[in-house]
Amino acid sequence: MTPESVSQDVAEVGGSVRSSVHERAYRKLRTQLIEGQLTPGQTILAKDMAEAMAMSVTPVREAIQRLIGDGSLEPMPNGNARVRLFSETQLDEWWVLRTLLESLAVARAAERVDPPRLASIIAVNRQANTQLDAANVLEFGSLNRQFHFMCYALAGSPVLSNMIDSLWEKAGPYIVMAIPTYVRAHASGQPKQLMDPHDEILTALAQGDGSAAAMALRRDIGMTIKWKSLPVARLMQVAVAEVRAVRRDLRLIGPSSAELEEADSRPDIFQRSSSVVGSLSRTERRVTAQSKACRAIRDALIAGRFMPGEHITVRSLCEHLGLGAMPVREALREVASEGPLEKLENGRLRVRLFSEADRRDLLELRALLEAIAAGSAVQSARPSLVEKLVMLRDKMAKALIAGDSLRVRQASHAFVEVLCKGASLDLLTEVLGHVWLLTGPSVALFRHEMGPDLLVAWQEAVIAAMRKGEVQTVMRLVAARDAEEPLALPLTAA
Repeated sequence: MTPESVSQDVAEVGGSVRSSVHERAYRKLRTQLIEGQLTPGQTILAKDMAEAMAMSVTPVREAIQRLIGDGSLEPMPNGNARVRLFSETQLDEWWVLRTLLESLAVARAAERVDPPRLASIIAVNRQANTQLDAANVLEFGSLNRQFHFMCYALAGSPVLSNMIDSLWEKAGPYIVMAIPTYVRAHASGQPKQLMDPHDEILTALAQGDGSAAAMALRRDIGMTIKWKSLPVARLMQVAVAEVRAVRRDLRLIGPSSAELEEADSRPDIFQRSSSVVGSLSRTERRVTAQSKACRAIRDALIAGRFMPGEHITVRSLCEHLGLGAMPVREALREVASEGPLEKLENGRLRVRLFSEADRRDLLELRALLEAIAAGSAVQSARPSLVEKLVMLRDKMAKALIAGDSLRVRQASHAFVEVLCKGASLDLLTEVLGHVWLLTGPSVALFRHEMGPDLLVAWQEAVIAAMRKGEVQTVMRLVAARDAEEPLALPLTAA
């Protein structure tokens, strides 16, 4: 399975397949990013890309804008764009996010693997080993990527595959940079050490052992990092413990202490060059009628303005947003490609109805990422953040008094969003924003179980714990917030 076919599959599930040149330009650029054909910091000129793709400049320019919105490209002051440069912290976040999402994918794959598809993955792994022995960097990199995505496809979750695909899109150039070092380490006499995780993944899949598959996957990722250098990995361990306290059947599991120690004892294969690691200065995508419509649709989905299964029409959105049909229609296609909407046989769009397994995994991921971000925000300890939270608490209290349920949901989410973004973990909050988009309608169905008094008490408890610098208390409060059963929140901090 190639990155382009993955993107195509995801687009079909999202209901936004367009045979237009615009969609083809977007998919081609995404594929180049995922395959590492573009290097970190490389300037992307629409005219040059259009010539290489044998198409006009307009669809390429729009594709570049979409990729800026995706976080894979970043705008430059002169109006051009460049391949995103990651800071050291953002690279660390990327490894942790891969660990969470990809270990979950292989764990789910172990539950539904079938012999013919497993045989195909084994064959690809053998080809990868052959290319590794021959020190063929490009061929090995391509087959390694194919191996991973074939394993994730077995999970049967297009939404999960889409999120993993997005992570590889953002950091594809960095993955390719690591492969030559990986190949050289193999040539120096470490073949079994480096390839064992793939064999372990395959064995676990064949045995239907999801836990073993997830552990092997984490070991594979851990081959190229030193976990002790990642503070966010330690927060992940705490978050897993706190979320498990309210979700005893939690399937998202980060690396254990033993795994962290093992990974830290190995050499750091992933060499980071200062010439390609930089701090990201994000600039908002240029404001157009389409981008305005996209933002409004996303905000409405996150706030639970639309319920699962509810039909979405261009006409109703045009009336609500005060925009023309063309930008709204294009915005719907773009938002649908992110997964929250699905196309029916009659061509109409509706809010996606997730399978029970997908819904559960997404809500668990939401709770974990929120807890990690909140813990990091407490560690940052900025007084201005607490002041913002107090202001949002007061805003929600006014909405409660007015009896405006939509404003209450909006203010409630704004409180958590500001808290999580206070962590300054850019990549993690980007992924969390995607999860919020996917889960907003579902969360709106059960969040009413937290009554007005409890909701206010929860926010006050978070603020009190923030002022005291109580990292674990805030993480526990955030983890409990997304439980679907009646909540027994630890409100002693208030």
